[in-house]
Amino acid sequence: MDPNTHVRMFHKAIHTNGEKINVDVVNLFYFTFHDAISEWGEKFMQTHPICKFEKLQIKFCRRVATPL
Repeated sequence: MDPNTHVRMFHKAIHTNGEKINVDVVNLFYFTFHDAISEWGEKFMQTHPICKFEKLQIKFCRRVATPL
């Protein structure tokens, strides 16, 4: 998975749907995770419950770019 492409496609989807509430955007993004990255996402969300989407997308891209 190319993390940058994933984030760009997600941005297009939330823009198209008009989603602007951070907590909803973060939750929607989290639900796009699969397999091992899903486990990472769950742990990240537990330790960062008030995370801004901008921070989550950066951490996601770094994590996916690094082998699990």
